[in-house]
Parts: sequence; structure tokens; C-alpha cells
Amino acid sequence: MSKASNLVSNAIIGTDYILVYVNSKAYPVRPPTIKKLAGAISCISKLELGDTGTLKDMLLSTKDCELYAKALSWLINGDLSLSEELSEGTFEDVVDALSSAFDLVGVGPFLKAASLTRNASELAASPR
Repeated sequence: MSKASNLVSNAIIGTDYILVYVNSKAYPVRPPTIKKLAGAISCISKLELGDTGTLKDMLLSTKDCELYAKALSWLINGDLSLSEELSEGTFEDVVDALSSAFDLVGVGPFLKAASLTRNASELAASPR
């Protein structure tokens, strides 16, 4: 079977996922839906991420484990229900897990969406 057809069939039957580890606990992360991405983006868009280096370098530049845990909860569960549990892990664990989860999508589209969300909220909040 070709690699492309294998990826598609795995996506359809739900066997394409990764395991991320936070606080010595494994969490399965499937390729995120638009809803999960939007939730994660809404958490991360509040931060001023650096523009250089890898995604992991950018995430490490802003030390906000609480917002990262919220974004990771969105990517794992599709809501904020795991955010408190995830925030008990180390900052590095949360960043590693978040970086791995975003790798399922691709970094470019996520960073562009986060930037656009931040810009849209600033436009809506500024008086004219």
C-alpha cells in the first residue's frame, strides 16, 4: 500500500495518533479538528511569541504554562477539562507535548491563524 493511501486509511479508521507525556502520564492526541485547533489558537493567540527558530523555540520564549496547558487540553480533549491536570506537569513537558501535537497539523498554518486571531481581536478592541 502506498504511503498516501496508508495515511488516509489510518485517518478514516482513527489509528493515526501520537502519545504525549505530561507529568508521567500519557495522553493520546489525534490530528486536531477545526474546533480543537480554534480552541488551542484562542489560548495561544494571547501571547507574544517570537518569530525566529522552531515552534518549540517560540513556545519556550514565552513562559506561560497555564495557557499552554489550556491549548494542549483543547488539542487532546476538545475542551479545557484537562488544563488543570496538564498544568501540574513541568513547563518543558507541556511545551514538548504541545509542540508534538502541533506537528500533526504543520506549524505554518497554526502560527498564521494565531497571528490573525490576535490582529482581529486588536482591531475589534481599538476605538475608531
